[in-house]
Amino acid sequence: GLHEDGTIAIVGLGRNRLRVVEWQESDPYPRAIVQDLDDEPLSEEGMQFLESAANRLPGLLAVAAELNPELEAEPPELSEDPVQAIYQLAQLAGLQAFDLQRVLEADPTDLRAELVDELMSETVEMIQLQLGLGS
Repeated sequence: GLHEDGTIAIVGLGRNRLRVVEWQESDPYPRAIVQDLDDEPLSEEGMQFLESAANRLPGLLAVAAELNPELEAEPPELSEDPVQAIYQLAQLAGLQAFDLQRVLEADPTDLRAELVDELMSETVEMIQLQLGLGS
């Protein structure tokens, strides 16, 4: 929306991974030279990590909904593109910003799938601990 001082708030949606090569002088807004990062396809091993992570999602959402009843416990359909599905899982798992950043920076794609699987597993354990302590 338009603010009183004439500036406009814009929400951006990231579609590709990129790396900041160099920060430019930020006047009046932050500027940078960036480089697009390619996502290579998943290997067979990477697909196994992706499947494992996808299989964790219903359980994760179920325990998360126990912790916070306002959360949606029904897993949505994942993208048919495995590379996109990894990002979806990271988002749906409710990973913290720091972990989401780690996922974005992980290369190659296989490593990203493994990391999401691992982080989802840790998230489930963490929530179960909180539920255990809360009861």
